[in-house]
Amino acid sequence: MKILFINSHTGTATLPLASACLASMLENHFPGLVDCPILEPAPGFSIKDTADEILSMKPDLIALTLYSWSRIDLLSLSDALLNASDSNCPLIIAGGPEVTADPLSIQNHPSINLAVSGEGEIAISTIVEKLLPLPPEARGTALDEFPAPYSKSGPENLDNLPSPWDASALKGREYEDTVWELTRGCPFNCHFCFESKGSNRVRHKSLSRAAEELKQLQERGTGNVFLLDPTFNSSPERAKELLRLFISRAPELRYHMEVRTEFLDEEQAELYAELGCTLQIGLQTAHPEVARNIGRPFSPEKFQEKLLPLHEYAVPYGLDLIYGLPGDSLEGFRESLDFALFCAPNHLDIFPLSVLPGTRLRETAGGLGLHYLKRAPYTVTGDNNGGKGFTAGDLSEAQDLASAINSLYNKGRAVPWFLLCTEALNLRPVEIIQAYQAYR
Repeated sequence: MKILFINSHTGTATLPLASACLASMLENHFPGLVDCPILEPAPGFSIKDTADEILSMKPDLIALTLYSWSRIDLLSLSDALLNASDSNCPLIIAGGPEVTADPLSIQNHPSINLAVSGEGEIAISTIVEKLLPLPPEARGTALDEFPAPYSKSGPENLDNLPSPWDASALKGREYEDTVWELTRGCPFNCHFCFESKGSNRVRHKSLSRAAEELKQLQERGTGNVFLLDPTFNSSPERAKELLRLFISRAPELRYHMEVRTEFLDEEQAELYAELGCTLQIGLQTAHPEVARNIGRPFSPEKFQEKLLPLHEYAVPYGLDLIYGLPGDSLEGFRESLDFALFCAPNHLDIFPLSVLPGTRLRETAGGLGLHYLKRAPYTVTGDNNGGKGFTAGDLSEAQDLASAINSLYNKGRAVPWFLLCTEALNLRPVEIIQAYQAYR
């Protein structure tokens, strides 16, 4: 039985982790009985040409992984497959974050036979186990017997899952950038994040399993490793154990991970420095009252204090900011920019607020007066918070500020001299950014 996995990437050829996890699971459970190729269409792919390519492969089952950036295109591809193949269209199932967040919408899409929400390994194994012994003409009826949308709980022990790098489809493929998952679930409840409505059942791969997969990364010639754990250091002692493992076994890889400042300490900072990794920290806003609106307790003083060991050990880190948050304003965002730049991060990444389906923010958006795009990327378009929030013009100005910071501060590698300029010129950081905007 041929199960074709389709995972459209964002422009950088990064290992299709979700598809690889599912393909590896099926090959492990049904050895010699399944063929699991993975197709990775690039952004802007031709719907017709890709549909023709897929039909020429003659799959029995197609499994789409839907993200916010790929939902529209892959559903259009699904429609094209249905229209091009008449009654012989392969069965099509869909999973991924967009399905978990909005399962009924995907299930009701005409060309999708079954939407699968949540973790997919056990669910797809159950589906294939039922379809595998049946003749092709009977599989559609069998698939219709599954509850729609369909979901199965993920495994309690992540070590029981086969390694995604065992998937046959990955053999011979090299990925300079690789995403790696060592933890599932998140204990926090940030209202703008999909994790707030996902599983807060935190499960870790064991250190021995992490060591095995680390060896596979080395054997594949990996350069950059992006840890997908929602918060790498949410368990500080485990984070230290992993860092020691990375240092002893694979110090040549370039690691990137997301951490929270409240769990940082000097020993961690020393290990991050020894490893030579890059950290990303979600600041989002410098205002405690705005942070409370999105489920993130925040103290500016404690935040800055926790950053001190990173500076002491010269650990490179970046900060994230979001504009358009409920309860914030353009001037409030400028103040957050000042705070973030005074922290002297190596880079500052700035995003518009996205009101993602399946999040607490989406559920409360009406009461907060948020207006947003109803289709991906779901970005906020303004609010009607008594004239105190972001207008469309304010959002445009915030976007221009973000662009200027990316040009001057990030690409210009300004961290060594930027704060010296603010002091010498007696200007706020945001005033220097605005002067640069006017100049360029």
